[in-house]
Amino acid sequence: MSHLPPHHQRRTFLKLGIASAVVLAVAGGAVARHAKNQDNAIKFLEYLVSPSAQKHFADGNNEWPVAKGVQFDNPALQAMSGGSFKRELVPISAVGMNQIKVQQMLDRVGFK
Repeated sequence: MSHLPPHHQRRTFLKLGIASAVVLAVAGGAVARHAKNQDNAIKFLEYLVSPSAQKHFADGNNEWPVAKGVQFDNPALQAMSGGSFKRELVPISAVGMNQIKVQQMLDRVGFK
């Protein structure tokens, strides 16, 4: 069974401007251990993170590509690609490790 390349295994936080409004989209895929078609399932997941599929998602759904170097034609994403737009390379695993603490904090302050 193959594994996806490391740059496909994480997403990044996106910081917009000085106010650091954080936008986070987490998506994942997995193949069940006893899946009847594991090889095809892996091929499908690999396709989903391919540059051609990532371009389709970027242009059609406003999804930031997870594959490096993907060129897209989405004006909304292009507008956020320059100027004061900054991204922070915090591994999603760091977020996951603190998920319960973050939810507890959000509950305490009444965030809905």
